[in-house]
Amino acid sequence: MGQDVAHAKALLSKLMDIPYSDLSLFYEGKLMFDPLSFNDFPQLGSSTVMDIDVKVRTHHDEIDSE
Repeated sequence: MGQDVAHAKALLSKLMDIPYSDLSLFYEGKLMFDPLSFNDFPQLGSSTVMDIDVKVRTHHDEIDSE
C-alpha cells in the first residue's frame, strides 16, 4: 500500500483516458492530496480493500463555477 495518490491518479488517467488534472481522489469525504502516500492515511490500516471516491471534473462543472 506504499503507492502515492499521484501515482494512483496517473494510472486512472491513463486507463480511463481522462486528463490527470480533472481527477480528484477522496477518502471519507476528504481530498487526498497528490504528494501523500496511502500510508499517510492511518485509518486505512492494513486493509487490502478500501473505498476511495473518484471525482472527475467535467466541462459542465467549469460552466457552473463561472
